[in-house]
Amino acid sequence: MRREDRQRDEAFGRAVLDRAEYGVLSVTDAQGAPYAVPLSIVRVDDAIYFHSAQQGKKTDALRAHPEVCLVAVGRTHVEEKKFTTKYESCMVRGRVSEVTDRAQKIRALRALCAKYTPNHSEKEFDEAMQRSLAVTAIWRMEIAELTAKSKGYIE
Repeated sequence: MRREDRQRDEAFGRAVLDRAEYGVLSVTDAQGAPYAVPLSIVRVDDAIYFHSAQQGKKTDALRAHPEVCLVAVGRTHVEEKKFTTKYESCMVRGRVSEVTDRAQKIRALRALCAKYTPNHSEKEFDEAMQRSLAVTAIWRMEIAELTAKSKGYIE
């Protein structure tokens, strides 16, 4: 990292992952070209989960080249008078695998729903599961390397 004064520890990076509204996943597509896609993410212990369709460019890329990189940005604040931005971000490298076990898929979707739709009831979640579980792919990204940095935010 060029600016070592902005480097933060892994715990800080995990906190950024937890509060980030989304992450941008960079993959190599089936033809070997770079491809990046924003997605809803949730961290559970040492893994990041996200969902996708069971078919499509992202799914094809993940199956062909499971080594990926994910970037997440937490808080930001532009200080106009100083021509600068306070920010916090993290970058995660790792390998994805498709979650095929039904119970694990449901646990991952519950974690995603708890993060993004915390006001829905258990009944509403169960109804959504009935409608979408069979057509939803769940991916697990193992955190192999995590780096974090910030400017103006230190915890």
